[in-house]
Amino acid sequence: MYFSFHLIPLFAGSINLALAIFVFFVSPKRRLNQVFCALNMGLAWWNFGVYVISMIHSAPIALIWARGILMGVILLPAMFYHFSIETTGLKGNQRKVLLAYAVAFAFLLINFTPLFIAAVRPYNESFRLISGPAFYVFCAGFFPATALGTVGALFKYIRSPRPSSVRAVKFLLIAVSIL
Repeated sequence: MYFSFHLIPLFAGSINLALAIFVFFVSPKRRLNQVFCALNMGLAWWNFGVYVISMIHSAPIALIWARGILMGVILLPAMFYHFSIETTGLKGNQRKVLLAYAVAFAFLLINFTPLFIAAVRPYNESFRLISGPAFYVFCAGFFPATALGTVGALFKYIRSPRPSSVRAVKFLLIAVSIL
């Protein structure tokens, strides 16, 4: 039986995009909705990029697309941390959020060099990334640091006395654990 696995990221990207647009237009001035929209736009960017790269048959073009895809991926840890801070309403974390974005933007600049993505290689009629040393710093340092910050903020908020809000944050914590 033939199944087009490359369509899965196209479908996922469409859902992310629709969800981002819907939540944004429910309340466009609300900061939480703006951050959620940006987070889902980053996910949509990643998914649509994976779909496109599955259709490419040239290594140089695949390398350009791979680096373009990672522009959305690199921002995701900072955006997820920002989303958890906005969701919980915790005060005093603005500098940490700005630091997360500053580090993400530094990785964005490095993304366009071989330090982040050295090359691509053929893999099952598509291409896969060959990581550079900065990619490992991103995966082993920045991503876990922002993930711990996200989980820490959510756990800190769970101890608050508002049961309805705590229930929503518990669902968010479950979602973070699944991701």
